[in-house]
Amino acid sequence: MDVCFVGGGVAVGGKLGCSSLVKPRANGGVQRWHSVRTPVRATATATPFSPTEGNVEEDKVPVENKVPVEKKMTETPMVVDTGLNERIISKLQEKGITQLTAVQGGTLMQILNGRDIIARSRTGTGKTLAFGLPIVERLSQMRDDSSSPVGKKRGRGPSCIILAPTRELAKQVAAELDYVGSPLRIRTDCFYGGVSYSIQESAISRGIDVLVGTPGRIIDHLEKGNLDLSGVKFGVLDEADEMLSMGFADDIERIFDYLPPREERQTILFSATVPSWVKTIAKQHQKEPYLYDAIGREQNKTATTVRHCAIRVPEGDSRGAFLDDIITTYGGAMTQSRCLVFTQTKKEADELVTSGVIQGGAAVLHGDVSQRQREITLAHFRDGRFPVLVATDVAARGLDITGIDIVVQFSVPQDIDSYIHRAGRTGRAGRSGIAILLHSDRENDQLRRVERACGIKLERHGPPSAAKVLEASAQQASACLQEVEENVIKYFVGKASELIEDEDPKLVLAAALALVARRPKFQERSILTGLTEYRTLSATTKFALTPPDILRIIRKASSISGCSTKAGKIVICENDAQAVFDYPVEEVDLLLEGAAELKGIEIEVLNDLPRLKVDYGLRRGGMRGGYRSRDRDEGGGNRRRTSTDRQRYSKGSYRDRGRPNRRSNGRQGYGGGYGGGYGGGSYGSNDDDDDFF
Repeated sequence: MDVCFVGGGVAVGGKLGCSSLVKPRANGGVQRWHSVRTPVRATATATPFSPTEGNVEEDKVPVENKVPVEKKMTETPMVVDTGLNERIISKLQEKGITQLTAVQGGTLMQILNGRDIIARSRTGTGKTLAFGLPIVERLSQMRDDSSSPVGKKRGRGPSCIILAPTRELAKQVAAELDYVGSPLRIRTDCFYGGVSYSIQESAISRGIDVLVGTPGRIIDHLEKGNLDLSGVKFGVLDEADEMLSMGFADDIERIFDYLPPREERQTILFSATVPSWVKTIAKQHQKEPYLYDAIGREQNKTATTVRHCAIRVPEGDSRGAFLDDIITTYGGAMTQSRCLVFTQTKKEADELVTSGVIQGGAAVLHGDVSQRQREITLAHFRDGRFPVLVATDVAARGLDITGIDIVVQFSVPQDIDSYIHRAGRTGRAGRSGIAILLHSDRENDQLRRVERACGIKLERHGPPSAAKVLEASAQQASACLQEVEENVIKYFVGKASELIEDEDPKLVLAAALALVARRPKFQERSILTGLTEYRTLSATTKFALTPPDILRIIRKASSISGCSTKAGKIVICENDAQAVFDYPVEEVDLLLEGAAELKGIEIEVLNDLPRLKVDYGLRRGGMRGGYRSRDRDEGGGNRRRTSTDRQRYSKGSYRDRGRPNRRSNGRQGYGGGYGGGYGGGSYGSNDDDDDFF
């Protein structure tokens, strides 16, 4: 079967090898159709659509006004069954690609048939080849036409232009198309800023078939008169939604003004989301476009291979102190997990890299980094010379680095699309990945918005304890031993023999593993506040706790074991019969010893934070600032005593302490601790609460 096309039209009929078909135009002229060889199988039917007007969010558009969505093709054909040129198939097989992904299989026939398309797909699903394969196929057929300049005429203008939002993405797209197109003598060039104009002008003089570039540099060549886009048959916007978010909307409009009319070219838009601007572009520059939607109305807008975690970290500088621990812990048993960290500002990125908090080595990528250094940094990151790349959101857009195991968003992004694109840097091409979002208690509402908009459930965790970090480090260090070459080991055998003669072999090996893991010292840190030399403990009772209750518990334990009465920050948990607090490391054992004698109270060292009652702390004391009672009967606290509480007092479950003595020195403890909360000192000097338990 032959499918014959011009621009976006489709005709079926004739026989293989026909040179052209004609059909009458309404004005009396004729329209010429060029034949295209396609696989002998039924093509997917398509329903044209009219883009909705106005700035309307996609999910809020009434059903009757929505872009018609193609019924998802579950077929992911083997490449040998696609009918593509044998040399294209051979190049794919050399890379180990034997089967198309869903978006590739679902759009292949539509693009081959000349349809204008909007393709909506998650990142990491093979979008480049989805439009690249059919375009290269059609260009190769055009090259075989003696009247076509493709692949032959020197100084020819591009027949295909592909616009990408970033230099990195443009280079990656160009590399993939050059890989499959070069055997067919399809010349691909990439134009982006930061490199010499003369090199790109030489490429124009030689002739270009596929031009991939960033909007800014393409406009520069157009304004200089270097570039002729009048012969473009295929126009592609890759990551169209990112074009909008990066401020390229006007540039795209200017470039499209240089292209032939929409009736004379095929326009293809690939985008993870379809905001109103993309619909506007479709209305202005596409002919009855068709939306292939690989996401559809599914709630989950992110890759299904990604595990999403939200890790609560303290306010302030201690957020960075936890970063290396988080990467180590969530890297699992991988010898060197590859991690991409997103920051909001260049200053933040620089501080993370230069502060030394990332022990395994890290490099930075942001707008102040030269193009040459960017390329070196990315090459070294891909080669595994350092495990962590810290980048600003704008600088990292469009990066397509395979094998990223962990993405860390150092703070909650400003918009939902940013979260989707950042998380999409991992879990690509069927690999699993972890997307970690660091947040403070103030950002809990933003987390819920992310969950609702992305259709995901964030796993909520606190930062890892020192014990968890060391356990993960031991796993990674033991895996590293397998990487040592045999011809290296022999130089260490002699010294190893000496060591195990004098020391316990297990201890010697354990010390060596600790050095391999870069963990020669044990530094305790609070998982509540990030303060060093503090541990986070939990107190659990059968009744609702307040921060003053915790201070009384510590004071009572002190009277038994002699431990310090100074506590750090105190926070009540969602289960208000439990509270967590910081306590000096050197006093923990004494506190546990004294608390063991108290009835109805359990104190333990925490390795994981329970869910905290955030609103309690943020509004009145606890998490911030000092403590002041709003209930005279309560003796401090930000919680009015209920009738149930009064019954407990009267029945002797615990005794009413009364109001604290405002003249006592006990109030010195109210505002202490990290970031407010409850610091050292006892709650009051009244003696009538000594028999609290």
